[in-house]
Amino acid sequence: MKRTMVVMFLVAVSTASFAVARAQEPMGDMSHMHHMAMPKATGVHLDVATDETQHVFTLRLGPLNLRAHAGMDVAQAPKLDWTVPLDGWFVAYRPALVDASGNALPGRLLHHVAVYDQSRRNYLCPNQPEHIFGAGGEMTHWPATPGLGYRVREGDKILVATMFHNDEAVSYPQTYLEIRIQYQPVEPGGPQLIAVRPVWFDVMGCGESAYDLKPGRNVTTGNFTLASNGKLIGVGGHMHDYGRELVLEDATRNQKIATLDAKLDPDGRLISIPIALFAQTGGLELSKGDDIRVTAVYDNPTGKYLQDGAMGIAVGYLIPEGEGESAAP
Repeated sequence: MKRTMVVMFLVAVSTASFAVARAQEPMGDMSHMHHMAMPKATGVHLDVATDETQHVFTLRLGPLNLRAHAGMDVAQAPKLDWTVPLDGWFVAYRPALVDASGNALPGRLLHHVAVYDQSRRNYLCPNQPEHIFGAGGEMTHWPATPGLGYRVREGDKILVATMFHNDEAVSYPQTYLEIRIQYQPVEPGGPQLIAVRPVWFDVMGCGESAYDLKPGRNVTTGNFTLASNGKLIGVGGHMHDYGRELVLEDATRNQKIATLDAKLDPDGRLISIPIALFAQTGGLELSKGDDIRVTAVYDNPTGKYLQDGAMGIAVGYLIPEGEGESAAP
């Protein structure tokens, strides 16, 4: 997904102080992160290095042994977690696949990575933890946007869930996923960023993200009701091979928000999905109770039924009214 979900530059809506209530009960089931039962790899670790000068955390997950022609039948990493060591904001994300020596490996070995803040509930799906970053085989980079960031606090629990595959003729016995997270710490007299909320409009709602493709044209739609007012400044998306377009619309207002046409190679493999930005108008206003509809269109030319062959997610950042600037720790 290079530039596929990279998406999201967003939103400012309220001058109220940031205050998200921490739920005390356990988060809901997260089985939606891995639909298919896979063998689990052993000896996989999540190591984190901190560069306090450049304000960068580097998460390194591995090693994984990806056999040639194995497809999805490779031993997968378990879900791994990390505790945030400071108060601040995450402002940018950069994933990469490397070998043990740090040499770059093909991005398509990564089926997907999903990073969650288990200390906060998902804005659209409150039975799940907040989904703060994701990438697929095209290795999406989310750049920093001045003045905006995702608010984190010391002790927050970050969970990293991955899935890998290898359809190539070459084996990759020592594969590592690295995610560089640029951050801004809370400092006396330092900058105070506007806190953003990620919103993932998934055609499958709040359940499993993966779904099956029948041969030919497939059109799948999901709906979400907004819990508060807010402004959206940008939206991108995530699809799989043979995806044609994602459409996001406000059904209550009969208003098209964005149509994102996928770029494919001659074999139908996904190259990228564009970004729609609304910054020039100060952000797209959304209202409490609005019915937001997302539609994913696929054209499966294989003549085969592809189990778990698709995802359709429009991804943006939102600041709901009442959360505003998060100056206070």
